[in-house]
Amino acid sequence: HAEYLCLPEENLFLVPENISDVEAVFIEPFAAALGIFDSYRFEPGLRLAVIGDGRLGLLCAFASRARGFCPVLIGHNKDKMQIAKNRGIETLLENEASVLYASCDVVIEASGSVSGFNLAAEISRPRGTIILKSTLSGQIQWPATKVVVNELRVLGSRCGRFAPAIDLLTNINLNLQELVTDVIPLSRGIEAFKIAENKNSLKVILDTTS
Repeated sequence: HAEYLCLPEENLFLVPENISDVEAVFIEPFAAALGIFDSYRFEPGLRLAVIGDGRLGLLCAFASRARGFCPVLIGHNKDKMQIAKNRGIETLLENEASVLYASCDVVIEASGSVSGFNLAAEISRPRGTIILKSTLSGQIQWPATKVVVNELRVLGSRCGRFAPAIDLLTNINLNLQELVTDVIPLSRGIEAFKIAENKNSLKVILDTTS
């Protein structure tokens, strides 16, 4: 839809040559993940967990690691969590997460599910922080009593700055190609949407050159 859009040139960012086109696709969501650490100041050494093994959850775990924390990624898809394991990130299946009960200083909720929010409340320590990184679908029945009694902070986080994301991707090899499920020609765009609907899919890229 470029012919319908007009933006100032200062909105453009130069992508360094050592960032591939595939990696460049992830600049925006990786910036959003890094944005957590721009918006909220956390003490070094805190206990941090990320709920959700989708693309956003994985990027939040990568961003946490890049900012010097040792996150625990909680999910249910072993194949997706293996991507985090390959980078030395600790992982737990959802049914194993009870071992973290009331122990986490910060929990990043990136699953977009009501159960994810409830789990975040369970594993947060008293006066801990829950960061909602994904929009929750449906009406949430949130554990108000636990939030009040444990004096939990619930914070929203949306976007992030591109410049820090580009800088990190330039200097650290995160191998984000591993998050790409498939690259589909634009001529097969409908098929690409169907592939993206698969729950095991992470990122489907449309190739506009073919």
